[in-house]
Amino acid sequence: MFKQAATYSNTTNIQEYTETVTGYITKCIEDVTHTRSITIRANQKPWLTGEVHRLLRARNIAFREGNPAGLRAARADLSRGIRKAKRQYTRKITAHFSDSRDTEPVAGY
Repeated sequence: MFKQAATYSNTTNIQEYTETVTGYITKCIEDVTHTRSITIRANQKPWLTGEVHRLLRARNIAFREGNPAGLRAARADLSRGIRKAKRQYTRKITAHFSDSRDTEPVAGY
């Protein structure tokens, strides 16, 4: 089908043949798949959730107030929250690769 479209007088124009095949493949891909845009900021960690941000704000407020007991508790809560968020992120990523043999999480996550 493609070769016939690119053939003139028993010679095949390889450029036109390539463009025809590539165009058809691109059309098929666009018909079957969805295009999604994902914005990731340079310093944005993937495990920083809304809960972790809330704990960060609580820690900063405790620091500004000068409350040592509150700061100690806020730091402990933040550490626990970060560990929990990292574990959840690791589970989420490994779930994507459950059929793969590469399911070992990255060290530190």
